[in-house]
Amino acid sequence: MKRSEMLLFLIIVIVIYTAVNYYLFRTAKLFLPKHVNIFAIIFWFLVIAFPLGQLLERIFPSVLSDALVWVGNFYLGAMVYGLILALIFSLYQLLAVIFPSFKINFTDIQRYTIFWSNFLLIVFIEIIGFYNSEHPHLKEFRIKMDISRPLNLVFVSDIHLGSSSSRMRTQRIVELIQSEKPDIIVLGGDIFDGDIQPVKRQHKAEPIFQLKAPLGVYAVTGNHEYIGGGLAAKNYLKTNGIRLLEDESVLVDSLFYLIGREDRDKERFGMGQRKTIEELTHSLNQSFPKILIDHQPYELDKKAKAGIDLTLSGHTHNGQLWPFNYITGWIYEVGYGFLRKGNTLIYVSCGAGTWGPPIRTNSRPEVVHFEIIPSDTDHE
Repeated sequence: MKRSEMLLFLIIVIVIYTAVNYYLFRTAKLFLPKHVNIFAIIFWFLVIAFPLGQLLERIFPSVLSDALVWVGNFYLGAMVYGLILALIFSLYQLLAVIFPSFKINFTDIQRYTIFWSNFLLIVFIEIIGFYNSEHPHLKEFRIKMDISRPLNLVFVSDIHLGSSSSRMRTQRIVELIQSEKPDIIVLGGDIFDGDIQPVKRQHKAEPIFQLKAPLGVYAVTGNHEYIGGGLAAKNYLKTNGIRLLEDESVLVDSLFYLIGREDRDKERFGMGQRKTIEELTHSLNQSFPKILIDHQPYELDKKAKAGIDLTLSGHTHNGQLWPFNYITGWIYEVGYGFLRKGNTLIYVSCGAGTWGPPIRTNSRPEVVHFEIIPSDTDHE
């Protein structure tokens, strides 16, 4: 990404972020006839916590920067649901203008009651969402493939190791993976949230580097590996025993081809072009089944045309926060779950971690176990 493009993007984000929070502040003030100054100090501290924490993380990483990132990320979740509640109130105000009989003259006690009820509702959502995000669950599927013997493949995407990820959650993910006694483990990108320095400093990736499987532990890049610099993230994985597939395929135990695709944002971050699906598959022995790992679920028709048997993706988080799942469902042909195109089976995982707010409110984080059995077996 060019410096001018990055600057323009940052300006747009800052303008939108500031406008949304100003709207929230003005709306909240209507329900706080007293103590507005105290509220303003707390509110604007929460607003600047995330960008300030991100800045400090880059120039002076410390416990302070970690704390600010945590606080700021939780506020981002609160901002989403605060915005929904504020929009509902604005809708009421509009109706009160159109239909004066709708108008209510709130007393101070009623205003305080509305404010604190909404505040407690948001806190409740954040607590439940955080608990949910910290407890990934196992999803198991049995699928048939033209493979010579059964295979246990465990797939996990979007772990997002960073300042606001907990080591306990990562340890739970690893325990779930190993509990299935996988033949092979595949990490589907966005292993890191961005800059890997906080991960190194806090040793947050150590559980991931302890993963073991007889046929190996493989990974591909996601867009967040490139957000964090690309090469540093790649080298960190390679030097710690993870087999990174960078637009390449490997014939695994004479059973199937595992094809690992570079993330589509590689070019956007000035790291060169990735190979096309045709380039990745045209020279392969077509008698072996092909499993493709591509972080972002695009080009599904091309994958089907190339004869991919199973393609695994992540990236969408299934929106992570309600109601964003409706947006991802609109953007992607499949935002979460299975889709079949011809002989190609596509699975998009909602991921095992979180980006931004460390909460999930519309799906549970997942580790996915595929029991792949030969096509000619009678066992369903």
